[in-house]
Amino acid sequence: MTHTTINVLRTIIIISSILLSFILVPIIGLYVNQTILTLAIISLIFGISTLGWNLLLGYGGMWFYGQIGVFGLSAYTYGLASRNIDPWLSFILSIIISIVSITIISLLSIRLKFAYFALATFAFNLLVSAIIIAIYPANVIFQIPRLYINIFGYRLRFDEYNSIPYYILLLLITITFLYIQKRMLNSSLGIRFIALKENENRALSLGMDPLKVRLPFVLVSVIFTSIAGSIYAQYLGSVSQSIFSLDIFIAFLTILSLGGIGTFYGPLAASILWTIIDFWLSLYIAQYKLIILSIVTIVVLMYLRSGIGGLIDLISARLMRIETMRQQIKE
Repeated sequence: MTHTTINVLRTIIIISSILLSFILVPIIGLYVNQTILTLAIISLIFGISTLGWNLLLGYGGMWFYGQIGVFGLSAYTYGLASRNIDPWLSFILSIIISIVSITIISLLSIRLKFAYFALATFAFNLLVSAIIIAIYPANVIFQIPRLYINIFGYRLRFDEYNSIPYYILLLLITITFLYIQKRMLNSSLGIRFIALKENENRALSLGMDPLKVRLPFVLVSVIFTSIAGSIYAQYLGSVSQSIFSLDIFIAFLTILSLGGIGTFYGPLAASILWTIIDFWLSLYIAQYKLIILSIVTIVVLMYLRSGIGGLIDLISARLMRIETMRQQIKE
């Protein structure tokens, strides 16, 4: 096999996985076990959010810790807005509010270094939580209106009895996010974005403006995280202040570390694995769940920093090396 053949096989595997996901998961959820479909939906929601975090932290070296704030702000905005306006317009509103909020925070703090930027963005989570508690003291928003699509006079509803539309929608959003992320990272802007991570002082000496380079990536991350947060509230049919809790933060952190910080597909693969583990722990030993997940995160960060994505890259690199050696021997 040549390098081109390996790349073609990798592409075929990815496309086949996507097609199988489109076909098999809904069939299994519909005819075998609804729980499988539920876990797939939750894994995609968390996967999209973690991909957004990984884009900033992994590829850009930005110590961004405002992901929970964006996720929760979008969920609450959608929950409150959807009671008064069309659910689809509520999606747009939640995205706009998240973009405006993060843009303001970014303009104020994006030039800060490392820990200072991390503290500023983490404070954003606390600020959002405090504002929501002040505006809406009631802990839970119930009975969030369901989405629907009119298709040739037939109204297709998104609800707990018909979860397949949620899954298809999330899968399409995930594929779109991965495509946009790939194009951005391979562009000249992406090269400058990564250059700022590798050697910021040298990049600045070449005339790069950190704000102009990083802000587009921040906005893309926020848009998709906002969509994930809105769908999370829509799918559950309710949203509470627990969305800002330590549970969600540890979930994001575990997925990110397990998938591999700075890897392309790692966070998505880890999200699937985490969802299964979290479901099993919640079912049998819920009282120890946070302890176990915290220990897993520490161990992975200490001994398997590249995570699942790193293992995938390592296997691909070894296959390439073996093929190169075979070509050299033939010559």
